Amino acid sequence: MGDWVLDIVKRSDRAQSFVLLSKRWIVERTFAWLGRCRRLNRDVEATLQASQAWLIVAHIRRVLQKITQTDFRVRLYGMKLVH
Repeated sequence: MGDWVLDIVKRSDRAQSFVLLSKRWIVERTFAWLGRCRRLNRDVEATLQASQAWLIVAHIRRVLQKITQTDFRVRLYGMKLVH
């Protein structure tokens, strides 16, 4: 898949008030996008592969929405286009 680099960002001990942490908003935004997919809100999958597949479906749905400006609603029985 590629090389991953883990960068742990910690809050300064001297900080007295709110401090914006580097790139944390990217992670929070991604979790918010994934949280919109109802299927991912509960862990009901029997296998790890099934959970990973639903993550991929959620990301594909997000990319399709972004490039086509169309609202895709994924349902258990198929895909429905909403205009």
